[in-house]
Amino acid sequence: MTSATGSKSSVVRDNIPAVFTERDQWVLWKTVLRDGKPTKVPFQLDGQEAKSNDPTIWASFDAAWARYQRGGYDGIGYVFSHYDPFVGVDFDGCRDPGTGKVAEWARDALKQLDSYSEVSPSGSGVKVFVQGVSPFDTGKKKDLDFPAMGGKNSGIEIYANLRYFCMTGQRLAGVSQNPESRQLHWLREKFWPASKQTQRSLPVPSSSSVVDRARKYVAKLPPAISGSGGHNATFHAACICALDFGLSQDESLDVLREFNERCEPPWSEKELLHKVESADQQPGERNRLRDAQPKNWDNIKVPRYTVDPLADGAEAIQPDRPVARIERFQPFPTDALPEPIRGFVVAGAAAIGCDTSYLALPMVTVLASAIGNSRRIRLKQSWTAPAILWTVIVGESGTSKSPAFRLAMRPILEREQKALARHAEDMQQYDVDLARYDKAMSEWKRDKKAASDPPEKPETPQAERFVVNDTTVEALAPLLLANPRGLLLGRDELAGWLGSFDRYSGGKGADASHWLSMFDGESITVDRKTGSPKTIHVPLASILITGGIQPAILHRALGVEHRQSGLAARFLLASPPRKPKRWSEADVASEVEAEVGRLVDRLFDLQPTVDDDGHQKPVVVGLTPDAKPAWEAYYNSHGREQVDLAGELAAAWSKLEGYAARLALVIHFTRWAADDPTLQSADEVDAASIEAGVKLAQWFKREARRVYSLLGESDDDRDQRRLVEWIDRRGGEVTAREVRMGCRWLREADAAEAALNELAKNGIGGWRDAPTTAKGGRPTRVFHLATPSTVNETPIDPGEFEGSVDVDSVDTPETQSDDDWGEL
Repeated sequence: MTSATGSKSSVVRDNIPAVFTERDQWVLWKTVLRDGKPTKVPFQLDGQEAKSNDPTIWASFDAAWARYQRGGYDGIGYVFSHYDPFVGVDFDGCRDPGTGKVAEWARDALKQLDSYSEVSPSGSGVKVFVQGVSPFDTGKKKDLDFPAMGGKNSGIEIYANLRYFCMTGQRLAGVSQNPESRQLHWLREKFWPASKQTQRSLPVPSSSSVVDRARKYVAKLPPAISGSGGHNATFHAACICALDFGLSQDESLDVLREFNERCEPPWSEKELLHKVESADQQPGERNRLRDAQPKNWDNIKVPRYTVDPLADGAEAIQPDRPVARIERFQPFPTDALPEPIRGFVVAGAAAIGCDTSYLALPMVTVLASAIGNSRRIRLKQSWTAPAILWTVIVGESGTSKSPAFRLAMRPILEREQKALARHAEDMQQYDVDLARYDKAMSEWKRDKKAASDPPEKPETPQAERFVVNDTTVEALAPLLLANPRGLLLGRDELAGWLGSFDRYSGGKGADASHWLSMFDGESITVDRKTGSPKTIHVPLASILITGGIQPAILHRALGVEHRQSGLAARFLLASPPRKPKRWSEADVASEVEAEVGRLVDRLFDLQPTVDDDGHQKPVVVGLTPDAKPAWEAYYNSHGREQVDLAGELAAAWSKLEGYAARLALVIHFTRWAADDPTLQSADEVDAASIEAGVKLAQWFKREARRVYSLLGESDDDRDQRRLVEWIDRRGGEVTAREVRMGCRWLREADAAEAALNELAKNGIGGWRDAPTTAKGGRPTRVFHLATPSTVNETPIDPGEFEGSVDVDSVDTPETQSDDDWGEL
């Protein structure tokens, strides 16, 4: 993907209505070449491509504007979603960019809409922003036969969600300056006239008795179960309400909420609304059950509604949540790591032959441990976050977890060895001093006339510690008291640590509760059965964790108790697919390792401050002015996403909220230790560090979904995932014969093709005909995996009747595929 422009278009900020700027639904965009074709591609603030169905990656207007002003993007865009009342209508090829003249066919429609309008960046189109309800449940486009203007064919498109419009604030003259409330059904009648066969009668007004009967009918339907046709089951219930009982959308939604309580997992409110709206748009007979009593229900034929088109002209329904069985692994975003850490991780992974996440997670945790309790990040007056990370690599035995772990841990382990060597020398000197003390004390006691004070006993040297690997909280407390900076629990295999909880506490949860406190660097008080003192209070108990574990062991070790307590939610997880080992002469250069070691040492040079009582406490660093909008954008979008989650994911999201700040803190001081010339200030976390922390947190969100689904997958789910990973390793395209030969579990007749068809059915890939060779022969069908997270922008571009900026135009695809602003 290469940039096609590289320059900013003109955006008149003050002309954009406040009803848009006050919403956190903004992205950046720039025109890039895809297959030689200029395409307007949306981007997040962190530089990753954006998606129109993921509110967590949208930004506030101020944050998007600030990033746009820094350069590198052509403009900003507004995302239409279920969260707002707006509908976007785009008229393509209707305006002469030179004269500003608008074609008559579009002028009539614009006058009737009379709502806020802009000219597209190309100058040849006009976009209108309306408050209302789209006549379609999904986006709609139609090419028109009117003469083309400005080099673009004439056409009309309408979207209420899953798309974005570029916005420039270049207002169109002669229409309202605000998005007005308008009826839009006439657009469908004018540009998409329905045939008599697909026209539907309007439902008659509902009564409470009809709603009650609908509620009782739907209560008898089986619930939606993820992975077992859950979307079809819910859509079927929505169609029963909207079509067969003729309920309004509000009434249908009310009935579906009760149905939703039985679904596993429940749908979000937004997803339910989408299904109700989709059902209400379906053609066909209505009111079959409206006047029927329960005793007559069995005598009335009710169709089994599915997501397939129900009649000519009907829209296929796009599910509002991902297919639950498979979430494809996405590479770790190493570009979010500053140098020299990025180069070290990439080179180390290549040398070992493992995934970069195997090195990245323990390495970032080592960096965080070096910062320790010396620094915290302040997000607001009452909220600070420590540099405490708990990272876990989930992988089977033999996947090179151990070599990667040892390489990442080497800088801090070498520091630990030097400290223990110094401690050994100190202990030798202590033994000499203690012997002298014992002799002096004996002499002092024998001298009956001695008037002097007794000799002073030498203090026992305390070992400076950085790493622990197997300890109970009772044993850990004195170590933390002696090392207030904090400690790193680094274990190649974390199963033993997880199994050690409450080993000596009768299973009453004492150790687990202390670990939960140590995740936030809080104080702990431990009452010991042996040793002196019996009670130890640690004001700032800080423990970081990194290591690996096998999937089955993790599933068993966490158990219900630790999932419910929130312990599991505190782990940043990575579980890359297994790949075959290949010999490589690649290695990590000694100078690169040395540079990383010096960086870790410099982080350890960071010193905490001291309070009035002489106790150490972290130095608190704030945010730069340009970092605050980036943090606010992430926080708000994360909150919108979290409200629709339940169970384990909801718990994980509650911790990932603050993890973005913790990761940003680690990135910030890593940049400081590496003498990054772009760092704005050592005392404030800047926008670049926040964006990097957010980028990492977003990756960990996706990976959390994957790992949780892996831990709970069935045998069929596991076989399907193995097949997807096998196809991915072969470049994403295979034939059924190649699958049959390469996958041992699919060697029975027709098993390979059936498995590939199931992937296609779930939207994970599709079939295409491969061209025949020069020698001829039978054509071959090839299965290809869908490309994850591919985004294309609508060709609708903002502008104005008069005076526009000419930017390369982009054609919109005829239909919106799953890969094009598709579902998560």
